[in-house]
Amino acid sequence: ADAPKQLWYEYWPEGLLEGAPAQSVPVVVLLHGNTNDPRTQAETSGFIQLAAKERFFVVEMEWQGSVSYQAMGHDGIETVLYQLFAKYPQLDPSRVYAEGLSAGSMTASALGIKKSHVFTAVGGHSGGIMGGMGGAFPGLNPIWNEATQKRGAVEMPYCSVLGTADNVVPFIRPDNWRGNGYLNAWNAYQQMNGMEVIRDLDFSVDPLFGMRLRDRETITTNKGAGIQIETGQLYKGNVPLIKIVAVKDYGHWN
Repeated sequence: ADAPKQLWYEYWPEGLLEGAPAQSVPVVVLLHGNTNDPRTQAETSGFIQLAAKERFFVVEMEWQGSVSYQAMGHDGIETVLYQLFAKYPQLDPSRVYAEGLSAGSMTASALGIKKSHVFTAVGGHSGGIMGGMGGAFPGLNPIWNEATQKRGAVEMPYCSVLGTADNVVPFIRPDNWRGNGYLNAWNAYQQMNGMEVIRDLDFSVDPLFGMRLRDRETITTNKGAGIQIETGQLYKGNVPLIKIVAVKDYGHWN
């Protein structure tokens, strides 16, 4: 029987690879949402335009699988990256980033912990880490276990972007924050990064985030009537390692 096939799309700005020194070009891995076309993130999120401006290589993978292509899983994503490093020696294995939407965000969030030897920083929007980690038996979650095993030895910057009106993967609120997927992700990265793990939220500290963030800022964009973004960061000492970005009144697909 034919071996299962894998699918990915490669994007880079004109002239990026020609003449570039070996291991000089950063790589961004994009991961689509549940059952989306694997070009979705690249071609609708602005990453192609950003790649042209900032000069980096983009690969969007069919990580989930379809009727025609096998699911990659975490190991398959890593293997595809090694194939790309061999194909394009200009790519820098020390600057590989992952970003995803929804289920792709959940996968990116897991990759930063499970494949911390591959990725430099990860982020995602509209998805965190599902499955409770703040209850009586947090050790039953394998991602939490891996974060715990690596605590103090690995630091991974993490960016979490979400809409406050998301009804698919709900934003944290005073009535739903226990076991919330976003809080799970923040806790897992706090744990692996050797930071204080903020398990209990207090919305008297911050009515939106339920915890004290540094660099707290409200940004009004020039899009339409002005979209408001609330943001802040969690630090380890003097180093910001977790950034949280909440798009006010936006839903699942920002």
